[in-house]
Amino acid sequence: MDIRDLRPPVDNGPWPTITHHPPISSDGVRGARSWTGLTYALVPGYRPLVLDLHVPEGAGAPVPLVVWVHGGGWVEGDRRYVPLEWPQQALFDKLVAAGVAVATVDYRLLEEAPFPACVHDCVAAVRYLRRYAGELGLDATRVGVWGESAGAHLAAMVAFLGSDPHADDSLLGRVGVGEGDVGVDAAVLYYGPDTLGRLVSDIAGEGGDGLSWFGDDERAAAWPGPPPASAARHTGRAACPTAARRRRGARRARPPRSCRRAARCRRTRRTRRAAAPAPGRRWTRGRGARRRRSSAAAR
Repeated sequence: MDIRDLRPPVDNGPWPTITHHPPISSDGVRGARSWTGLTYALVPGYRPLVLDLHVPEGAGAPVPLVVWVHGGGWVEGDRRYVPLEWPQQALFDKLVAAGVAVATVDYRLLEEAPFPACVHDCVAAVRYLRRYAGELGLDATRVGVWGESAGAHLAAMVAFLGSDPHADDSLLGRVGVGEGDVGVDAAVLYYGPDTLGRLVSDIAGEGGDGLSWFGDDERAAAWPGPPPASAARHTGRAACPTAARRRRGARRARPPRSCRRAARCRRTRRTRRAAAPAPGRRWTRGRGARRRRSSAAAR
């Protein structure tokens, strides 16, 4: 089966448990020079951590980069696939066609290693790509992150930790190249949680063992604010990257509450611009919700 023919197991109704995929072939991302299985980190006791990178062919200058972080509830998922409801490869094809490189990252899942290992891995991937940007044809000054579901949470953690000059080293970690700039210019967050407070409470209320994945079981339910695993906890201290959030089924992206909250902090001039849209664009309000629309100058 070609990867582009991969579909959900059923058209309607609940899915059966997916225990494997059929043999899948791929002709790669169209119009890209691809590196597959780049080992961005080696952690003793764990599998090698790898990413795939697709760079537009024939680019005459270093190109901007988007780092894609897959979802799967932090316990499943694969860098090679987008959600089965989506056309496989189409997202990556479109990014490359627009002149943007895309890296797809595998990270340690929570049943392999508890939080914040998954954050350490995503941070390490960004650092690795910056370290080798010259060899890979990337513009290290133009980097964005894009994630869906749990991947959106991890993308937000990278984006907001990278914007904080006093970010906790225990969250950034020293995996892979071990150090380097983590800041990104943009974050696209598809139906990911702004805060894990409700999730932590739900797991605690149900007596779930998964609570320990995100920290100390006994303290988690009593956290007065967002738990350390929440991206919202790490905003408002410095300038946030431009961010857009999209709920499942929504037609348009909008700024996440975490980014708007940082804008409301108004602690510094930089923080007041935290939720500012990209140059030439603006956030407008319509039908009770924010939506993104190009200004006349951008059009």
